[in-house]
Amino acid sequence: MLFKKEDEDKQHKNNKNPFIAAFLLIMVSEWGDKTQIAAALFAIKYNPFLVLVGTMIALFILSIMAVYLGKIVSSKIDKNKVNLVAGFVFIILGIMFLLI
Repeated sequence: MLFKKEDEDKQHKNNKNPFIAAFLLIMVSEWGDKTQIAAALFAIKYNPFLVLVGTMIALFILSIMAVYLGKIVSSKIDKNKVNLVAGFVFIILGIMFLLI
């Protein structure tokens, strides 16, 4: 009985904060990408506050689309198949960028 409670606590801790996990994943993966560089270039030429608001709204809309599209796809397709296809696509993209 003691082990079951500990397992439930570990599972609860792992699922406890998807906000932090999503934030850190997006922050690390988007750091230094072409969108950030484009926003910096726009901020040099235009009002930085308006550039910030525009980029935040664009990322917000794209993130909402990704979340809901992911929810729709995950309800219609098996999760293992989605992971397999995503892994395959990332490997192909990695090879393509390595060769370029």
